[in-house]
Amino acid sequence: MEGRLRAAGLDPLTMRLGLPFDMPPAARAARGLTLLRAGYLGEPNGGVKPDREATAMLFDGLRRQIDASVAPGAKIQWDFSDAEPWHLRIAGSGAPTAVAPGRVEGPDLTFHCRFGDWVDIAAGRTSPRSALLRRKVRPSGSLRMLIRAPKLFG
Repeated sequence: MEGRLRAAGLDPLTMRLGLPFDMPPAARAARGLTLLRAGYLGEPNGGVKPDREATAMLFDGLRRQIDASVAPGAKIQWDFSDAEPWHLRIAGSGAPTAVAPGRVEGPDLTFHCRFGDWVDIAAGRTSPRSALLRRKVRPSGSLRMLIRAPKLFG
């Protein structure tokens, strides 16, 4: 899988989607193909449509790549205008970092956007800064958490 990604001009170690290298190669390849077919990885192949399995993989990759020491115990919500919401609870007080569909009570930071715009950011097709400036992503909540976000997500 890694060789094919490199041949396609993608460095698997710097991909924002976080293909987990602690998984067996066959599972990583299956995950990569699922993300690719859903339009979450690489160039978009048509419009991005929410796919439950691929979205779970997308957010699991996000969970695996964050630096929990930047904001231990924080809660982040994604409020999509065209898909079900997701949230992230960052490790703290002995609890592991977890992602799940649905809303979380009292999020520290909420990202309001279209699902496809978030996928473009996660896949590296759009820079987070550009998305904020063009109002494709509208954050609300703690300004401190928003400032920490670049370090949190790497």
